[in-house]
Order: sequence, then structure tokens, then C-alpha cells
Amino acid sequence: MKISHLTISLFILLAFAAVQLFIGSGQLRAQHPTVQEQNAQNKSAFSRAQSNEPSQDIGILGSYYQWIQNTQRDFHLKLAQAIRNLKDTNVSFTAGWFLISLSFIYGVVHAAGPGHGKAVISSYMLANNAIIRRGIILSFLAAGVQAITAIVLVGITVGLFKATGYEIKQSINTLITLSYGLVILIGIWLCVSVLRSYFSSHAHDHGEGCSGHDHDHSTCGHAHMPDAQEIEQNTSIYNMASLIFAVGLRPCTGAVLVLIFAITHGLYWAGVVSAFAMAIGTAITVSTLAVLAGSSRKAILFFSGNSHTLTTRISFGLSLTGAVLITLLGIVLFFSSLGPAPPF
Repeated sequence: MKISHLTISLFILLAFAAVQLFIGSGQLRAQHPTVQEQNAQNKSAFSRAQSNEPSQDIGILGSYYQWIQNTQRDFHLKLAQAIRNLKDTNVSFTAGWFLISLSFIYGVVHAAGPGHGKAVISSYMLANNAIIRRGIILSFLAAGVQAITAIVLVGITVGLFKATGYEIKQSINTLITLSYGLVILIGIWLCVSVLRSYFSSHAHDHGEGCSGHDHDHSTCGHAHMPDAQEIEQNTSIYNMASLIFAVGLRPCTGAVLVLIFAITHGLYWAGVVSAFAMAIGTAITVSTLAVLAGSSRKAILFFSGNSHTLTTRISFGLSLTGAVLITLLGIVLFFSSLGPAPPF
């Protein structure tokens, strides 16, 4: 029972941290409505850090994400300059590798900020007894689809239809809302799958092979709780593909900005390379968090001991918690995206 209490305490702490994260990020969005306005008001993260303007008390998480946003804005300026250098040097080898390296580092930093991609994939790893390799594959494929979404979006809206900045922003907002809606559907499907697998197996085990209440559980030929592997049948290729599509449908803001800047300088291919370099950096950060989530699940199950019943109940609790977290995350972000300032 100690393990159960420890697990419940862990979930409470995670829920509290998630609430604080959402509140802190909401305050930051209120202070910084759009990337364009931020860039017009701030030249670099360093200059803002050196200013004497009073800062609001937004807590540790708020301060952390403020640092992330300031750093990302500084990267936006540097990436724009890298595109200029690439054009001015007639696509030199040094300028090209500088752009790729800078894009990769930006992807690592960008993924450390707020966003539903890592939260959804980490929750998925918590909800499933999936091998660690699966979490890494999910992270890289989702980041790749994110890059492709940005490339196609900018290529069509800017390259073909010569869309304005406002029209591009509207397109991105539509994709963001759709992405969050898909996250809700995936979360609900995972919840239904976990509950259906658990209770159907439980009913089957008690309905066959034993009769009455005076029987030996060790000799009646089957377990009286569903096996942990039965609970986690929702690790199919279909669910993984749906998860990758839902996460990847929301394009990376940094990739969109670089692609727009690159296409206006006649170097769209450089923007494409930059977007994929960002995707690799993002995937490394997200996969690290996915590995931590999957390892935490395995550690909790390992320390539950040799009790089949306890292990199965904890496995069911972890699976259901992960599925519920995905659903709640999708609901909160979906309704937030309907407002004037879409989250993250």
C-alpha cells in the first residue's frame, strides 16, 4: 500500500505543477501577445535582462518560461541574421553550417518551453507499458511532421497565395485548434481502451473457471485480475500514428518565422533545412522527457513487488492517469486556443 500512496502523491504533485505551468504561461502570454510585437520592443534577451524595469512576481515556473521566451526571441533575430549571411556570402559552407547549428540549438531550447507535444508524448508513455525505443521514435516522427507542416504551410500560403502575415497567423491558429481537438479525441480513446480492457478482462476472469467464493486463486487456472499487458493494448500502430499526427499538426513557430524570412530572400530551401534541424533538436529534448516518463512507470511497477494484483492495479492506475492527463490537456488547450491569444 505504500507504493499506492506514493503513486497518489506523485500524481498530486504533477497535477499541481501542471496547473502552475498553465497559469504562469498564461501570464506570459498576456505580457507578450505576439512574436512580432515582442521583436519590435526587444532587441535581445541580454538587453532585457539588463533593463531596470520592474518585473512581476510570476513564480519560479513563470520566471523559467520567461527566460525560455526571451532566449527564443534572441534566437529568432540570430536566425534571421544567419539567413542574411547565407545570402550575402553566396551560400558559403561556413554560413550554411552556422545556420544548421543555430537551428538545431534553437530546437533544443524551444522544446524546453511550454507546448503540448512533450506533454502528450510523456503522458502517452505513462499511459502505456511501451518500450523506451517507442517513445524516442514517437518524439522524432512527431517533430518531423511538425517541420513538414511548417514547410507546407509557408510554401502554400506565402509561396503560392502571397498571404499576408495576418493570414498566415490565422492559418496557424486554425491548425493549433485542430491539433488540440485531435489530442482530446486521442485522450478519450485511450481512456475508453484502458477501462474496457481492464473491466472486460476482470469480468472474464471471474466468470469462468471458478465458482463460488470458496476457491483457491492459485489453482483455478487463471488470474483474477487482467494481466498488465492486457491493459496496455492501446499501444497499436494506429494510436501511435494518430498521436504523431495530432502533435505534428501544430507547426513550430520558429520554423514558420525562419521559412517566411528565407522565402522572402529567395532561399526557401535554406528555411527547409533549418526547419528540419530544429526538428532534430526538438526531438532530442522531447525524447529525453519521454524516456524519463517511461522509466518512471517501469520503476514504479518494479518496486511494487511480486504481487500480481498490486502490480496490475498500479499499472491500471498509471495507464488511466496518463490517458486522463492527455484528455484534460487537450480540453484546456482547445478552449484556450479559441481566445484571442492561442496558448503556446
